Amino acid sequence: MMSEGAKVKEVPVNHRQRMHGISKYNNLRRAFAGLYDLICVRWMIKRQINEEIREKNV
Repeated sequence: MMSEGAKVKEVPVNHRQRMHGISKYNNLRRAFAGLYDLICVRWMIKRQINEEIREKNV
């Protein structure tokens, strides 16, 4: 989205300890999820349509 001119803003967040249960998201799953996201982003960039608007002189 930044390539299309969107702006990025950082906001503070609060992190809290887990009160119940255990995480089902380990480092290997996180790595596969990131790899999948990168593949999807590459695919979207490759399929992006770049339209160029030109003036037509009559």
